[in-house]
Amino acid sequence: MYRKLTRPTAKGIFVYLYLWFYASQGREVEKDYAELCALLNIRSYEHVSKIRVTMGLSPNELVSIGYLKSWDIKPMSSKQGYKLVLTPARAMKDVLVLTQRKQLAFAAAANDVPLSDSRELTRVARVENGVSEAKAAELARKLEPIGLLERVEYVAYQIESDSRGSIKNPAGYLISPSSRPSNRFPPPFVPVVRSLPMKGIASRKRAAAPAKPTRRVPEI
Repeated sequence: MYRKLTRPTAKGIFVYLYLWFYASQGREVEKDYAELCALLNIRSYEHVSKIRVTMGLSPNELVSIGYLKSWDIKPMSSKQGYKLVLTPARAMKDVLVLTQRKQLAFAAAANDVPLSDSRELTRVARVENGVSEAKAAELARKLEPIGLLERVEYVAYQIESDSRGSIKNPAGYLISPSSRPSNRFPPPFVPVVRSLPMKGIASRKRAAAPAKPTRRVPEI
């Protein structure tokens, strides 16, 4: 599609179209005309008639290749100046759908990869405290194990200190993606988990699990 474009400005707009429509989830987007000219390093004009016969030729090319369904120039509502209103066409929407499918396929493949011992430990800790299996696995894959375990420890500390019973949903605190360093937790709380090696924590977790019975071979 890009090779079909002949105007440099049309090629410049083409580069940003995907980002704009991806951010808008395939809906119509509005772009400040003056800011767009600065972005593309081209001259801007004050009159609509002049804008249509200069920059307007480039959106027309994007319509011809099926990436834009339509475009228009309208006055800005919040300040002086004009804005370009761009509506995606079928070809642009197909690109967005294809990208979304690839992202979903990549996410599904990533979920099939087993978690390391330390990340599995953080997943189990969250599930035991009311977080759903899917959300706990997502957080365990995204964030560092130490930060996640510190948060579990901090929430447990808050619940123990909550004499009024104001914490009604501990799982909600554990879903928060923030994992701040231990020196930023409010005193007097000091996380213990950071002083322990992750391999040691995982080993102790496995050791705490009930041992499987062993079969004895009868003597002959």
